[in-house]
Amino acid sequence: MNLNIEIIDVKHPIFQSELIDWMVSLSKINSSNKRELDKIYRQILSLLDNPDDYIVENLRIFINGKPFSCDIVKEYGFKKIMQELSNYPKITVGNNKLKSNVEVEKENGKDKQSLVRQLKRLSESETPTFFYHSVFISENDLLEEVVVDGLKHFIINQRFLPFLRFLDLSQIDFHNTDLRGIDLSYTNIRRIDFASLYKNSLENTTLEGVNLAGQELENICADGANLTGTFLLIDLDSVSIAETILDGTVILWKNGKDISNTRARKPINVILHF
Repeated sequence: MNLNIEIIDVKHPIFQSELIDWMVSLSKINSSNKRELDKIYRQILSLLDNPDDYIVENLRIFINGKPFSCDIVKEYGFKKIMQELSNYPKITVGNNKLKSNVEVEKENGKDKQSLVRQLKRLSESETPTFFYHSVFISENDLLEEVVVDGLKHFIINQRFLPFLRFLDLSQIDFHNTDLRGIDLSYTNIRRIDFASLYKNSLENTTLEGVNLAGQELENICADGANLTGTFLLIDLDSVSIAETILDGTVILWKNGKDISNTRARKPINVILHF
């Protein structure tokens, strides 16, 4: 079997789920094979015909059409690959065929299924909180567009609902998104666009433990929501809080004045990441 190497610039570093796959694979091979794998990787990169034009972390290597991995190298043979690389021609990055929309959609579906499998694996680990907020996800993958009565809005893709704490949601503002009844507790959300939420509602939404200091709730329904530990400023002149769960972190505002909040602060699970 002839060796065929392709290098693609995907414009972003590997996902956390891919990194975990690599860590698991590397833990299963000996030190000698690890060194050989590193040599092969560096040798392939040395074949780039225009290395200064690319960020190495954004490149993906494919060997005979399959993503570069421990298993592929072992299948082909460490020594055999190094031998063929010694005479391999220079590689031009990104010289791949354009894929049809159907192919792209199929691949995106597979990627999402793979990501869900990785998230499930993390959730079943002995210390799942260690992985909280660590898995990258794009807004396009997280949110799904729906149409109700001719009007478009977004919902969170159902397959990700059980794993929201593992995802890095810090850069997503949830513009025109329906968050009613969603458990977002202990996620790392930072930029909710409250003014544009679907139906102007947070009814029964759980935001416990989400630090939203500096953000204000106004002109919105928050009935039944859990807002403990959020440090939100709530304008009682325009926000409905029937059966809403609050604690001492919340700042209440009415008629332009701060209302004394005598509620005790509920203990919050602190999640540290290094």
